[in-house]
Amino acid sequence: MNKELSVAIVYDSIFGNTKAIAERISQELRKNCEVIIGSIHNEIDPAQIIDKDLLIIGSPTHGHRPTHEMAIFLNKLRKSEFPLIHIAIFDTRYFMPIWLSGSAAKRMTKRLNKLGFHSICKPESFFVSKWEGPLGPTELDHAEKWAIKIRELLQQI
Repeated sequence: MNKELSVAIVYDSIFGNTKAIAERISQELRKNCEVIIGSIHNEIDPAQIIDKDLLIIGSPTHGHRPTHEMAIFLNKLRKSEFPLIHIAIFDTRYFMPIWLSGSAAKRMTKRLNKLGFHSICKPESFFVSKWEGPLGPTELDHAEKWAIKIRELLQQI
């Protein structure tokens, strides 16, 4: 790699599950990427992510969609302000068929692709054991493996 890749991870988390996934992804990517991570609640704003190579966004799934606060954050993103940014999107949701639970990640990916952002992978879901959590027993390992995949895909761009 000629230059260190830069990644921004932005998430919303109600019960801490999405935050835990975001932190595990960050931990893995920091091995050879510059990473900033923050909640959409006054920790990070779109101006901080303009020059990044990759934007990773995570949200809990509520009512088949991302949280209201995440929807507001997504409305602030304008592709014209981001020269080459790629995206990878994840959600946390209860383990059930997607037609019952919906997927915030799928909705966010579709929305951002329509705005001109480029997804480097399919949206990913991480599962909670109960409505409020905790995360399923293998989900942090799942997040680490997903981060490795993301890093490999990003290096090919």
